[in-house]
Amino acid sequence: MDDKKFNKLYEELRAIKSLLVLNLQNAGIESKAIAKALGMSAGRLSQIHATKKYKKKNG
Repeated sequence: MDDKKFNKLYEELRAIKSLLVLNLQNAGIESKAIAKALGMSAGRLSQIHATKKYKKKNG
């Protein structure tokens, strides 16, 4: 497998992982449980898959 195909496959797997994490979060699973299953800290998970929305400052 050449680098181009590998990078495409890697990006597709990352997208699938993101969709699965989003699905779990929408199902009400706590982020710390998802992070533990993925072997990462809850803080790192929130950096990668931010769910909190922020309002834009007017100014």
